[in-house]
Amino acid sequence: MKTSTGIYQVFSVKSLFYLLLLISIVSSVLVLYQFSWSGFGQDSNKSKSIETTIKDGKIISVKKTETEHFQSGKTLWDWLGLGGTLAIPIVLFQFQSNEQRRAEKRVKVEKEQAEELAKVEKEQAEKREKFEKDIAEANLREEAFQDYIDRMAAILINKTSRDELFIGKDGSNSKDNSVRDVARIRTVTILRRLENDMERQNRILHFLQDTELLPFILQTANFSGINLNGIKLNGVSLNGTNFTDANLSGANLSEANINGANFTDANLSGANLSEANINGANFTDANLSGANLENSYIQDTKFTNADLSNARLVNANTWDEEMIDNNFEFVYDDECDPQYNGYERWYSTNFSGAKLTNTNLRFTNLKAVKDLTLEQIKEGKNWDEAIYNSKFLKKIRIAKTITRHHRYNA
Repeated sequence: MKTSTGIYQVFSVKSLFYLLLLISIVSSVLVLYQFSWSGFGQDSNKSKSIETTIKDGKIISVKKTETEHFQSGKTLWDWLGLGGTLAIPIVLFQFQSNEQRRAEKRVKVEKEQAEELAKVEKEQAEKREKFEKDIAEANLREEAFQDYIDRMAAILINKTSRDELFIGKDGSNSKDNSVRDVARIRTVTILRRLENDMERQNRILHFLQDTELLPFILQTANFSGINLNGIKLNGVSLNGTNFTDANLSGANLSEANINGANFTDANLSGANLSEANINGANFTDANLSGANLENSYIQDTKFTNADLSNARLVNANTWDEEMIDNNFEFVYDDECDPQYNGYERWYSTNFSGAKLTNTNLRFTNLKAVKDLTLEQIKEGKNWDEAIYNSKFLKKIRIAKTITRHHRYNA
């Protein structure tokens, strides 16, 4: 087995075939040397001739001659001559085949080089086109930004429009008007135009901050479907704003006033809503995974089917401990008997179907909640340190009693 492997290592299969063929031919020739009819060994042949002399029409004499011819065996020189004769067409064929292979290889290499060159040129052209396109897009964005600044400056410079735009310090002119609506629409439009351009979006917000428009200009704005990834809106008033299906992942909304805002289907993963006032906001089907709602106010807020996994609800409040009356809504009905007129509805935060996996519930005030189950609570962290109403505490005690009973019986 080792010998066979060694042979195959020295000779290729093709070389071994030619070697065996050569050995077979030499062996056959040596055997054929033994037979005279093969013409390879020595040979002889005899020839007879009769010489007749005729004179005057008469045969005078008849002479018979017998000649024997000898032929020597094939010598090395004969075989070399035969080999040379046979080798000429073989060598020519081999030379032609090698030349053809070299030509095909050269063509293949040239083709690969041409394809590689074309690929490089194409990539360079695409990069150049992308670069030029990016420059053109950046120029268009900058023009749009400057146009917005110019248009807003025109409103601010004009005293009449400026007075209509701003809310009075005493709360006067708080009702929206045409000037404020135009300014709000232009602001929303430019922020949409500058999607994925965080630098210019932040420049817009700085402009609004410097002109003292930021505290109110975005209220009730329609940001549905917009991409505001990583935007900084901390401390801004966004009451009644529509963020349906918007991307606010990583956004900073800390200390913002977001009362009654709509975040249905919005992406707020990793967003910062710490100390934000989001009472009455709607987060139905929203993604709040990893969001920070520490010390936030979530009274009468809807988290129906929201993803709050890995979020921080530390010290979040569903119940106003200091102003008890803030936990109720007073509804009046003119058709009721005056002595029975007016009744209260308890505000409650809805956690129906909300995902609370690994949600930090330390000191979370859950006194005013509905559709929150023990199973949901126990998916979170530090749930036993949260603050519950008496009804929910009773459920927890019953559950603990049942658990201890099962352990005792086990």
